[in-house]
Amino acid sequence: MLASFEIPLLPVAAVRPKVTRWNTYYPGAYGEYLPEARAWVEGHWQDDALSGPLAVRLVFVMPRPKSHFRAGRNAHIVKDGAPQHPHQDIDNLAKGALDVMTGRVYEDDRQVIDLSASKTYGDPGRTVVQVKRADPKADPLTA
Repeated sequence: MLASFEIPLLPVAAVRPKVTRWNTYYPGAYGEYLPEARAWVEGHWQDDALSGPLAVRLVFVMPRPKSHFRAGRNAHIVKDGAPQHPHQDIDNLAKGALDVMTGRVYEDDRQVIDLSASKTYGDPGRTVVQVKRADPKADPLTA
């Protein structure tokens, strides 16, 4: 394993940038998350950026909304009809995490040739990251 760490921020799905006449920016929660997460990675990744083909495993942990729980003395019990998994699109969550690590953990996210991601409920919200060398000669259909 080349890298294993947790970004201790609530994961936020990437959105398309807004382009104006004067600048380009990311609106909403992603616009706030991106610089904060990049700053966290910058402050905690002390090694040089990794080079070569990489395999990345991402686990997105998000707290359940209060609306998923019962009321009163049963407020700690999840309702029967509550979703089993977070509703955010996993591809957008992965894009956000990969963007955060680009230029610091690895040179460019084009190096990621093997990506696996999952999402689950849990506290606190965070992104678990594992990075290892990928075998570019391996057949992904038989691995």
